[in-house]
Order: sequence, then C-alpha cells, then structure tokens
Amino acid sequence: MLQPISTTVSRDHNEYMKTERLKHNGGSVPEAKDFSICALKIMDDCAQKKCLRGGLYFFNDRLCQTQDGEIALNPKCQVPHDFYGPNINIQAVVGQNGSGKSSILELLYRIINNFTFMLELGMYRNSSAEKLFYVKGLHATLYYLLDDHIGTLVADGDVMHFYYDRYEQHLQFEVLNGQESYKVRTQELDIHNEVIEEAAILTPLRRMAEVSRRFFYTIVTNYSMQSYNDQDYYDEKTYKEFVPKLEQGKGGKKQVSKVVVEREEGDVWIRSIFHKNDGYLSPIVLNPYRDEGVIDTYKEYRLSQYRLSTIFIQAEKKGIQVIDDYKLASVDYTYDPWAVEIKFKKLYLGKVRHDSEWMEFSDVASWHKDHRDSIAYLLLCELGLDELDFTKNIIRDAALYMVYKVLSIASKYPSYYKYEDFGNLESYFQGGEYYSKHIPSLVDAIKKDKSHITIKFRQAENFINLIKRDVGLEREFNGTFTFDYYQKKLEVYGLIKKSPSNLRELTKILPPAFFSIDIKLKKDDEATISLSRMSSGERQLLYTCGTFIYHIINLMSVQDSRRVRYRNMMLVLDEVEICFHPEYQRQFISRLRDMLAKFRFNKYCSICIIIATHSPFILSDIPQQNILYLKNGQCVNDNVSVNPYAANVNDILHQSFFLDKTFMGDYALERMQKLLSDIESYGKKKINRNIEKLKQEIALIGDKFLKQQLTALLTYKETLFNHGQNIDKR
Repeated sequence: MLQPISTTVSRDHNEYMKTERLKHNGGSVPEAKDFSICALKIMDDCAQKKCLRGGLYFFNDRLCQTQDGEIALNPKCQVPHDFYGPNINIQAVVGQNGSGKSSILELLYRIINNFTFMLELGMYRNSSAEKLFYVKGLHATLYYLLDDHIGTLVADGDVMHFYYDRYEQHLQFEVLNGQESYKVRTQELDIHNEVIEEAAILTPLRRMAEVSRRFFYTIVTNYSMQSYNDQDYYDEKTYKEFVPKLEQGKGGKKQVSKVVVEREEGDVWIRSIFHKNDGYLSPIVLNPYRDEGVIDTYKEYRLSQYRLSTIFIQAEKKGIQVIDDYKLASVDYTYDPWAVEIKFKKLYLGKVRHDSEWMEFSDVASWHKDHRDSIAYLLLCELGLDELDFTKNIIRDAALYMVYKVLSIASKYPSYYKYEDFGNLESYFQGGEYYSKHIPSLVDAIKKDKSHITIKFRQAENFINLIKRDVGLEREFNGTFTFDYYQKKLEVYGLIKKSPSNLRELTKILPPAFFSIDIKLKKDDEATISLSRMSSGERQLLYTCGTFIYHIINLMSVQDSRRVRYRNMMLVLDEVEICFHPEYQRQFISRLRDMLAKFRFNKYCSICIIIATHSPFILSDIPQQNILYLKNGQCVNDNVSVNPYAANVNDILHQSFFLDKTFMGDYALERMQKLLSDIESYGKKKINRNIEKLKQEIALIGDKFLKQQLTALLTYKETLFNHGQNIDKR
C-alpha cells in the first residue's frame, strides 16, 4: 500500500514568486528561453539500466563535471546556443544495435513518469484517464538547462527530488501493509504571493502548474514495430497510482475519498503514457498510440490527415514549402454519415443500450423529444439546438456531436472534474434536478475555455451557426467542398472577421470532425494526387512533422499561467530514418528546423530535439559536441576522433557507428576476398574460374577505385601468364 509524504520547499520563495507573477501575469505568453537536455547519471543499482554501465552520459557540452564531482555550467562550451536558430537545440544518440540507445531514452521516460506519479499523488483523475504506475528500483538523475539555470530531477527509489534555480520539490511515499483507505492531508502552497489552502483535489494541480513553468514536455515518436510493446515491460515491478473517487454528497456537493490499491499482474507503466486523456497534464506522450503493441494504422491515417490539413493550409497562406516539389491543390471535406453514430456505438458493441434494451442509433437520435428532463434535451436547449430540423441527417449529427463533445470533455479532463457525473454516453439518457442545475455552468465553462480541449466543440459550433444563418447550406455540405469554400462562408456570414494568422487560430475554423478529409497536392505541372497516394517515405516525413506540430499547437493553446502550461518541449525521434531514402535523411534536420522556425514555434516555445539514429546523413548536420556516442553500453565520446558535422559520410560511418571492418556488406566482402584470392592464384594453380568469369565479376563492382585496382592486378597476372613467365619465382 502507498501513502504520500509530500513536502515543498522554496528558498526566498516570496520574493521569487513576486517576480514570477510579473513574468506570467494574466495568461500572457512569455518569450521562449534557451533549453536543452544535458546529461543523465545512472547509478550502479539502477534496476532498469539493462546493458548500460553506471556513470555520467552527456548529451552535449553545455554542462561538465567539476573536480569535486558537481555538475556545473561548462565554461568551454563550443556550440553556440543559437546554432540551429533561437531556442532550438538538436542533439543525437548513436551507436550500433544493442549499444544502449533505447535504454538511455527509456530511462528518461521512466524518470519523467515517476516524477509525474509523485506530483499527482492525491489528485483526482477522471475515470477515462490512464492510471499511472511508479517504476520501482529506478536510480538515475536527469540534468537539463533552461535559461542558463540547471534543472535536476533525481529518481532515488521511492524518493524523487526536483531542483530548478531556487525552487525545490521533495516527494516521497511509504509502502504500507494495511488495507484501509486514507486521505491526503491539506497543504499550504505560496502561489502568486498568496497563501492558498486547497482541498486535496486541487493542491497537486497547483503544484504541477508551478513545476510546469520550470520543467518540460516530452513528445516521442517511434514507428518501429519492435518498440514499446507491453510484453517487454511486464516483468518491471511497479506501484499502482492512487485512485480517488468522486462521490455525490448532500446538496449535490462533491466529496473526495481516496483508496490505496496494490499493483496487479500485468500493470505496465509504459501503457499509461501514450494518449492519456489528461489534457497534457502528465509531461510526456508517446506516438503513435499502441494498444498492447499494435498500431491502428487506419486511425493514425485519419489523425494525420486532420493534423496535416492545418499545416498545409497555413503553409500555403504563408508561402512555406512543406515538402519539396509539392504544393497544395486543395483540402476537400466530405460528410461522413457514420462518424457521429460510431461515437455513440463504439462503447456498446454496435448498439446503444438503455434500461437493458438495445436501441438503434436512429432511436437514440430522437430519444430526447419524449424525455425533456434528460441530459440530452437539457444540453440541446442550453446550446440553442433544440429547434433545429433533425430530419436532416447532417444537422442532427452536428447537434448530437456537440452533445457528445460536452459529455466527452466532462469525462476526460481534470479541469472539469466537477462534472464527471455527466461524463459518459450513458448520461445521455439520465435526468433530474441535479443535472438541470449544473448543465448551464458546464456549457458556460466549455464556451469560455479557449484551449485545445474545446477546439472540436468550437468547430461544430461554427458549423451549426452557419446552418442557422442559411439552412440551404445543408445541401452544399452534404456533398464535397473545399476548405477555401468553407472559410468564405464563415466570412460572409460574419462568423470570422479576418483570416487566421497562425496555426492555432486556423484549427478553430476547420470543418468539424464528422467530415472526412482528403488533402490533394500538385507536383509541378502534373495532375493532382491525394496525400494517400504519396510514397511511404514522403508520408512518414509528413506524419512525423505533423505529430510534433499538432502537440505543440495544443500545448501552446493553454494560455492561463495558473494552469498546467508547458513552454519547453523535448522532441524525441527514435529511429527516425525508417522509410526514408538517403536524400530525405540528408534533408531531414533542415526541414524539421525550418518548419518549426517558419511557423514561429521557437518564438514562444523552447525546443530541444534528441535523435536516435543510424543515419550518417542525419549525423552530418550535428556537431560532435551535441552527440552521445555509445558502444557496449558505455559512453565512448573520448574515443571518437572525427567530427561528423559537414564530414565525409564514410568517415562518419567508421567513427560514429563503429564500423570497424568495412563499409560493404558481409556477402560482398566474402566474394571480394574470394575474387582477390583467385586473381592472386591465377597462373600459379588451377582455379575454378577462367579469366572471363573473373573479369565478369570485376565488372559488377560499384567502387571505382576497387574495380580499377583489381582490374590492374588481373591484367598484370594475365600478362605474365601469357608470356610464359614463372609467376611463382617473380
């Protein structure tokens, strides 16, 4: 059993918070700061180090270890902070397979996971959010640099320590044997120069808001089929998160009870840090989503279409080239008559169940008419949708989608914890005085929320408002239409005053999610093609960039500094070169950096990119000081003599990827050795190949120098043989 013992200490805290209040007052977005992940210290008793040795692993030369063993700023740092542009740092981890690259990255994820678990102790999490698990036996320390201040995150078994400048957090829990429930004691926190005594449901959330300004959010992509499979982590021992439950009290008030639960067989920590339904509270997410190791490629395709549509539209307006030789022809939308029905059916195996009876979706859609005390009817009235013509399927679906989004938001996000009783589709059929009392405040909260949480709600709201202004548009939207057409209608009917200036604003005016998307591109003078017809390498490049941009936009949408709001991003690209032609590998860093800069993410966000790669072309864009070299589970930076930045690819392969033997494949090497032996033996002893067969194989060789040398040697041997000279004696 677990019981939290949590303390917060801050040196000169009042003075410091006064400064912070001035810097972060009123939800304004501060300018980005320089940020980089600098080092990882692994202790010998770390249970998850796998092949790695205990010791310090530096990702760059920004920090160093002093003679007395302390970690400090490196006065001899060689790479300028703005080498890749303001507030963008790019680093790499390289080595052969089995050298420890994945182990290094996964240790970072575990440390962040455990830190998040500690921060959220005693905090309410909605029932739809994934449960977190604390990894036992983790002993490692992460060092990062933010605005020339060192941040330190220490994982020491059942204790976590966090330091940044004058701010500290010390978090610890005890393992108990009893089965009793417990309550987290109320804490006093000095927030924005005010002493606030909160119930346990809010105190950890305020604590996370304070930490988020000094910490970073991690976005990971890895499309390898062998990565992040649940079964690879089953044997790791974990503690299960506290599961607080909201109970209905007298007068509709919420009461908090929290029960300690033990870890169960099969609980896997990594499963919890995919898409977590927590509103970017926990500072890490893995992409693409895996369900027991399986990637739903169709779902990823639909997600990517949605994300990329925004990028291509904005890039076209700003004159930004997203992918070489292609320009946007159009983004087409088509009404999907099944989209909303699936939302209601997916939880009920094909049909919706109510009072032990199975109902067809058409009955669900009209159910509210005869049940005017139901949540469905109350929501439709509060949203101003009750008088719409539900005989028109697209209008019906738009209204029900807004009902669905209200219920979904209430169920998923911590900031809406008060309304969790609304938060599932079963609520559609419920009614009563309690719901009629609280629905207005729920709808009002959603309409005031300008973050990523309500984007799809606002998209549907725009669509409904268009229909209200011109019912005839229903026929237009039942077919296929372009984004340009849709935007013009929004402008004509006064729903938007001007064209959106950035990606975040553009996302708000996209057609709602019950329209399927087809991105059409044009290559030079050729006919248009759909994104789905592009090569796997081209799409992989777009999907990777689209994933990062999507999450950054959502994170930036949280403006209120009192909420959990991250402005420092660690982007991890593990095995990024999968599906990439060498030319794409050569261009990748430049393209990613340009996209981040052209969309101005680095103006308001600090971005540190870590790439685990086997590509010499990617490595040639990174100075040696920004590379962690691994061999046999240990750092070997001191043994690397060739700086890969702007270097010859063969030299990079030899030094950075430890190809000690040769650059050719083993089969070709065996044949070259046999060919050389046969040429050497020509004229001395009988060989199985005649002169023509030897020349035939030499003709296949691609390396000009090797071909030239073997041809010269064979010509020499043949000349001696033809003149009858004694080759052995010569």
